[in-house]
Amino acid sequence: MRQESPSQAVSLLRKAVPLMMKLNIAPTPYNYGVWYTYVSNRNKKLNNIMDTTIQKLGSLPNFISKELFQEFILDEDLKVNDEHSSQLDSMIEKIESSSEKMSEGLQTLTSSLEKSKRSLKSNGRVENIEKVVRYLEVNSIKASHQTHLFQESLQEIQNQILSLKEEIHQSKENSNIDPVTGLLNSQGLERTLYSWINDAEDDLSIMLIDIDKLALINQQYGKKVGSAIIRFLGQFLQSKKLENSVASHLDGGTFAILINEESLSFTSTFAEELRLQIQNQVIRTKKTQEPISSLTVSIGIATLLGQELGEQLLDRARKNLMHAKAKGGNQVSTN
Repeated sequence: MRQESPSQAVSLLRKAVPLMMKLNIAPTPYNYGVWYTYVSNRNKKLNNIMDTTIQKLGSLPNFISKELFQEFILDEDLKVNDEHSSQLDSMIEKIESSSEKMSEGLQTLTSSLEKSKRSLKSNGRVENIEKVVRYLEVNSIKASHQTHLFQESLQEIQNQILSLKEEIHQSKENSNIDPVTGLLNSQGLERTLYSWINDAEDDLSIMLIDIDKLALINQQYGKKVGSAIIRFLGQFLQSKKLENSVASHLDGGTFAILINEESLSFTSTFAEELRLQIQNQVIRTKKTQEPISSLTVSIGIATLLGQELGEQLLDRARKNLMHAKAKGGNQVSTN
């Protein structure tokens, strides 16, 4: 990152911090880096991307800030050289080497053609012609061999590139998956929410689902049982997933279901059905087969209002979840 004088740095921070506060941007290092660069106006492309994103979404989501920081702020020598970068470097070196060898073979062939022309002009006897033919044959075979090796190398590289693209795609997918439940994690939910919210009107709803008295279950039966219940609920919610919806595990005993193209009335009915089905589940400990006291959940629902932002939608769902908890749990709240 470019080094400003202390006074310049303070001046830029005085511009950046109020903007971050106005848009409710978290005070993380990458957010400071992005907004510091933004107010310095040193990178037009970065500023254009940020302006467009804020215009569309009303804010700058954390995952976008991270990607902008990595792309525009980090110096090249500070970027992480991960396994994929090493694989790509190796491929580039291999194709460069193969390309150079083929180029050398073709240059040799071109040179031999020029020599052959001159030789034929100066001496057209049969013996000389036979000598030129043998000379051309040897060099054309060499060039053909190098070209064939290059083609093989190119095909191998193309196969490796396809494999690498799949690995990169899979690693991106994995970064959005919760390892405990196999559902989306909070980042995956955030990405989906921001991708759906642009085209949504009043038909995008989110349900926040929290296990009631999970701390008491951990205390009474042990944390392993609590973790098993979290995994069970993750599998249960995945099995009940609707079309145009995604389920995610946020943290602890809290889950979320994002439902697109459905009304608040439909979502509320679906939530109530889930609540009753979960309440009726009989769960036993693995060791003693002792039945665990009734598993219940509280659910808070919010449906998009007008030009509401994603974070505002989540905040309303959180408030409704807390309202359901405050009323004793095992309830659905939309107010």
